[in-house]
Amino acid sequence: MRCGFKARQTPQTCWVSTVENATGLPWYARPVRATEVAGGDLVLLSLQRALVAYSVPQRRVAWRFAWQPLTEVMADGDVFSYPIRQDGASPLALDEAAGLAYLGAGDRVLYALDLATGRPRWSWLSSQAFESVVAGGGRVFVSTEDYRQVGLDGASGQLAWQLQFRRLSSPQTGVFEDVMVRPDQNGGIWGINATTGKVLWLTYLPRRQAIVNFFDDMPYDPATGRVFISDDAGYLYAVQLRTGVLAWEADVASRQSIKRVANLAAARGRVFAVSSMNMVVEAAGVNGRAVAYNASTGEVLWERSGLGGSCSPGGMQVLPQRVVLLGMVSSWGGTVAPLQYVATDDATGANLWSLPMGVRTCSSPPQYLPGSDLLMLTTLSEDRTALELTFLPSALGATCPQRPDEGAAGTLTTPPAPPLAPPAPPPPPQGRTGPDYCWRAQLSQLPLADPATDGERVYAQDNRGMAIAADVRTGAVAWKSAACGSDSIWPGSPLVWGGVVYMICATSRVLALNATTGRLLWRTRAICQEPTVKPGRTCTGYGSYGHPALSPGLGLVYFGGPDRSYYAFNSTTGEEVWNYYEGNGMVTYSSGVGLHEGLLYAMMNTNSEDAMKLLALNATDGTLVWSRLADGGARDNGVLEFVHGTLAVGTSDGQLRLYSVGLDGGDVIWSMPVTNVPIYGVERDGDTLFFGDDGGWVRAVSISNTSVLWEVSTMDLPELEGVPIPFNEIEPRPVYSQGRLYVTCRAGLLVMDAATGAVLWAELSQRSLASPLVIERPEGAQVVIGQYLDKLVSISPNCNPTGRGENTLSFAASTAQLRVSLGLNGVSAKVLRADTKAQAAVAAAVDRVAGGSGVRVEVEAVSSSGGESSSSSSAGAVVVRLRVEVQGSSSRRVADVVAALEASVLEDRSASGGGGSKVHLSPMQSALVVSAGASGRQVLASARVRVLVVRAATF
Repeated sequence: MRCGFKARQTPQTCWVSTVENATGLPWYARPVRATEVAGGDLVLLSLQRALVAYSVPQRRVAWRFAWQPLTEVMADGDVFSYPIRQDGASPLALDEAAGLAYLGAGDRVLYALDLATGRPRWSWLSSQAFESVVAGGGRVFVSTEDYRQVGLDGASGQLAWQLQFRRLSSPQTGVFEDVMVRPDQNGGIWGINATTGKVLWLTYLPRRQAIVNFFDDMPYDPATGRVFISDDAGYLYAVQLRTGVLAWEADVASRQSIKRVANLAAARGRVFAVSSMNMVVEAAGVNGRAVAYNASTGEVLWERSGLGGSCSPGGMQVLPQRVVLLGMVSSWGGTVAPLQYVATDDATGANLWSLPMGVRTCSSPPQYLPGSDLLMLTTLSEDRTALELTFLPSALGATCPQRPDEGAAGTLTTPPAPPLAPPAPPPPPQGRTGPDYCWRAQLSQLPLADPATDGERVYAQDNRGMAIAADVRTGAVAWKSAACGSDSIWPGSPLVWGGVVYMICATSRVLALNATTGRLLWRTRAICQEPTVKPGRTCTGYGSYGHPALSPGLGLVYFGGPDRSYYAFNSTTGEEVWNYYEGNGMVTYSSGVGLHEGLLYAMMNTNSEDAMKLLALNATDGTLVWSRLADGGARDNGVLEFVHGTLAVGTSDGQLRLYSVGLDGGDVIWSMPVTNVPIYGVERDGDTLFFGDDGGWVRAVSISNTSVLWEVSTMDLPELEGVPIPFNEIEPRPVYSQGRLYVTCRAGLLVMDAATGAVLWAELSQRSLASPLVIERPEGAQVVIGQYLDKLVSISPNCNPTGRGENTLSFAASTAQLRVSLGLNGVSAKVLRADTKAQAAVAAAVDRVAGGSGVRVEVEAVSSSGGESSSSSSAGAVVVRLRVEVQGSSSRRVADVVAALEASVLEDRSASGGGGSKVHLSPMQSALVVSAGASGRQVLASARVRVLVVRAATF
């Protein structure tokens, strides 16, 4: 059933209260919780630096709990406040029976607060920010940004259990009937026994897409025993709570530009979903939709299309009066978004009433207040300076409650806050964690820009406005700077030259910092913030994450800006020398620039990103020399490289091209269709082009032969066995250096032989969203990468391998079944498949490492994997998949077996080689040599252990 949104009636507004000035607040105040305890209806509002409890009967703030933000003094004396969660919200959960509110505050402390007074009963300190906080069964469950899941006793805060995962959780978690459901952001959903912390089941959604739901409530239908979860492909899934079995799925938003479900709710045997909307792309006519599904079957009951989009994550509430209340942005009027709330019949979708709210900004889900039978809407005021609470009867035509005192309404006087808890300790100390060139440095969040170096320090910028300089050898932090300003989303990559670091911030300012001290040398106006936007120009909704260029001879530094322009600034003073404006039909925020023989080159996309333009500008005055429009978008993610008078480009429709450069350049002199998915960056070494794509493939292409030299599907690599990633998009540009290719991706870092595609080593503990910095040294390359969520990491041959990340999961079954994938080089998959005794020798080697008694090992399959191509198969590997049973064991014994197996390919020990020489063999390699020799299996004589992966199979 399709329905329109025609308004019938407008409900009465009872009163509006201003809770506090919104200075320093985000545009939303999620989450909000309503409860009847503590003397009547109480509404809790989690703000950026405080939790405010509003008493509905008294129409005033009952109490306010504030905390000190986690701050650090940086260069120039700027004070930097570390972010809370990725979306800026402090998670909040209630245990009404215990009279407690659990707040994951921005100082990285979990507070248990008395609902009546706001005073803390206990607190628990975390080393990282909180992703989610949920409560149930007398316990509180916390997910943190270091991939931990923690269960605490709700009354005392004592640790009950904790699990270490390999990937970040979605902010949306839930606990129902002693089962905790934990989606992760890489497509997996975990079912955990809430009392013991034992893993019950693991389900991967069919599309293996990311799950980044920033609304905090997970819907649950007790009648069917199902939870409801959405992914970033725009699909809704019904999952059985006890087993993790997928009951049904529904397509909500796969045809929209933002393929995400913004809101979910469940009640009375129905599930309600509202899709997100991209206000830039979809304002032209593709709008959001609301859909109601049968919770048992997934059947569509009714559908509302033509919406302007949901007002915020979680901006939907199902009321007892068989009503669904939606906060909708009705239309996009430039930068102003008129707001209205719409109430519909939950059975038919028929419109009941609507409430226009002007140009206010909705900031949290509507709340139903059962004690007073009211609705509460939370918005920022029209001038966005105050947080407003609007109250109205939940049933149309009902009367508002009588006002208690005349002086209680209007702007509220906030009572004194309870004493502050001691501030959280400063961030963990920076610096080295091992031998030279092995270190980690702490950022604030999301290192999306490529790091740079001058040989003394490594420089990086993160996604929240922090710049950092770390000693290249030890990782000791030389300085941090907050000169970009907060909330610098999508920053540009730094460039360092002559003792100065140049950056374009995502706040659209260009700045120069002293490379030794971090002191600000100059800073430009905000290119894309009023009132400094140039007249007649429009800005994109992103920062500027291209690469800059510098001309020492001209004394100019060049950037692509988010206002569809290219700029040249005086590198000493920051004065704008020239700018070239392309027009509103193109975007330049993702465009790196490159300087070659007096010309500045840039690639830009059309607004729809289905076409590109390559242009050359005079580097001295910015005049256009030539431009070329072509099919397929091109988003450069690295420094533009000019080789033999050409520039290599990869396009969004899978094309490789070489363009000529120079005064008469711009011609396509070579092209090759390679794939049907986007290519984001191309690296060149002589006659060879290297690139990764959206489908997780890495390829090497010969220019002279117009042929693929080798190709590797990274999802088929044995290194990725058991790594919970939904897909392995290779969006950052690979980096070539001295015969090796360094590839960062959603799985982590892969280092490949550039001649064959064979994986030489990998670091897969966390994903990386920017290209690596490779510094060649006599002992081997130092690789610096930005790791998700907030680390700058240096790796060299001296480092202890960090491998695949921690795995301390324990299992619910008394007999644990493990799946072991053993990757081998130097052996034929065909021969090994035919030789059962050789397979038994492999199983014996695994048994030897696993620890003997109570362990049973059996080979299940032998297959080939890796980079085979028409011209080379040397990149391939044999994958032996084995089942390992640990009989009648405790979870500790299982964990010991897992640890022994995983460490067996990471730790070296010496053994005597031929002629008295020493060779280094890992424990697993040594066990394989012994087992192969004892069985006399020549097929294993040259086999080398490449990788070993352990997965639990009890869920």
